[in-house]
Amino acid sequence: MAQGFAFPSIHSLWSKWAPVKERSRLVAFTYAGAQVGTVLAMPLTGLLCEHGFAGGWPSAFYVFGTLGVAWSVAWAVMAFDSPTLHPHISTQERDYILKSVGSRKKKSLQLPWCAVLSTPAVWAIVGAHIAYDWGGFTSITMLPQFMKQVLKFDIQENGGLSALPYVVLWLANIASGPIADFLRSRHFSTKVTRKIMNSIGLLVPAVLMLGVGYVGCNPVMAVTLLTLGVGMSGFTLSGFSINHIDIAPRFAGILMGISNSFGTTTGFIGPVVVGVLTKDNPSMGQWRVFFLITAAIYACGGIVFLLFSEGEEVGWSKYSGSGSKSFRNDINIVISQPVVKEDHIGIEKNDNFTGTNNRPVCANRVIFSIAEKPTVNGYACADM
Repeated sequence: MAQGFAFPSIHSLWSKWAPVKERSRLVAFTYAGAQVGTVLAMPLTGLLCEHGFAGGWPSAFYVFGTLGVAWSVAWAVMAFDSPTLHPHISTQERDYILKSVGSRKKKSLQLPWCAVLSTPAVWAIVGAHIAYDWGGFTSITMLPQFMKQVLKFDIQENGGLSALPYVVLWLANIASGPIADFLRSRHFSTKVTRKIMNSIGLLVPAVLMLGVGYVGCNPVMAVTLLTLGVGMSGFTLSGFSINHIDIAPRFAGILMGISNSFGTTTGFIGPVVVGVLTKDNPSMGQWRVFFLITAAIYACGGIVFLLFSEGEEVGWSKYSGSGSKSFRNDINIVISQPVVKEDHIGIEKNDNFTGTNNRPVCANRVIFSIAEKPTVNGYACADM
């Protein structure tokens, strides 16, 4: 329950820290840390259950709980709410970030709930989040059971093989950010980029999960398809996962809280479904039904996002709260009037008045130039 606050907080933080052109890779890189934890935890838990202290399995809770406390202390010391509050950031880096994302003034933000709940792009994110979490949560909780009941792996083999899909998922997370930023650098719009990445991350796993249901008890094929199916879903990190910041940067944390709440319901619905299907007969035939359901949910989430998602900030995000400016535009933009400045070069004399240069002696030549450039929050803005 407590971890439910983590992802909305991270989204809210990145909305103030991630420059727009680097948003995909930064968010993808940090969220990939979740997969690193899974990759390490699964085999380590198997080892601790077999050989750990305090009777075996309790040692897993002591080890991971201690690591969580240590990380929380490090986070409290090193993390800051925005670039303007960081005591050690360089002026150059701070200015670079603020020029891209702006600086948020502390004022009340009033989320227009009716507008939010009637926005198709919000429900596109929710649908994709449900599909992704169904695959993620059910895989992380059900894969060990499937490998034990159907593929007949023991606990140590089970831990290592159950972690394998999350190695691929981590690699896909890492790769998705640079790929998305590359597409945007090639003049793909944010909207098109998000649709492409999300389709790879949900529609491809849908096909692979169909395959898992029909490979029988072939352990090599089953593990291969499961690994690729779960792993490829990592591309959604540059699809729906970051789309909250695209469409409503001021409310990114709240939107993540909404979609994450819907998505995490699959964490308890999935095991119930598996339990009902395999209660009396945990055979490959019963598990096939589960994989078909998973494929259908992946496909529905991918199609909904493909049809209804957006890439630019929506209207209610721009004009909500006590002010009328959007988060990205909630900055003091000063476009100074051009100041004409006289540069006296000097007197150009022509002593040969009657020669080939048949013109009078020139007076002082005056060259006019623009003295000031537009600035954003006091910083020169070259792209205005």
